[in-house]
Amino acid sequence: MITGNILEITRFDSSTYQIQLPYSQDQINVGLVTSITGTGPYSTNTTSGSYQISGVIYSIGAPTNFPIPAAPIAPDNRIDLIYGDNTSTLFYVAGTPLPSPTPPALPANTLAIAYIFVGNAGAPYIYDLTGGSGLSNGTTLNSTLR
Repeated sequence: MITGNILEITRFDSSTYQIQLPYSQDQINVGLVTSITGTGPYSTNTTSGSYQISGVIYSIGAPTNFPIPAAPIAPDNRIDLIYGDNTSTLFYVAGTPLPSPTPPALPANTLAIAYIFVGNAGAPYIYDLTGGSGLSNGTTLNSTLR
């Protein structure tokens, strides 16, 4: 039986032992730190690095930049998403503007790299999954893996 990344094997004498399987969890392996650049208009910069989905490692060889779409109109805010797919490509998806926004749905066979909180006033804030920083308004978002 496999639970998470642990394989449990039952022997003929009914004793069991466990083996930890490598690379079984979807995760960022190294790098892929996202920051916001500019003073308006803003953009994101995600460093090179690697991630894995379903045990397969994908690499991003150079920094990746995305322009951040204009801020929503009050009272709305927005949460945007940067994700990697199973072709070693990063994508940026703008969320839906709402007074209490939620992140966009993560497509199948992808991994969330960063969430960006875009408020109706002020600079956008990053929630970087590799660094664990929070959003300035106290909202905490969790990594969602699929």
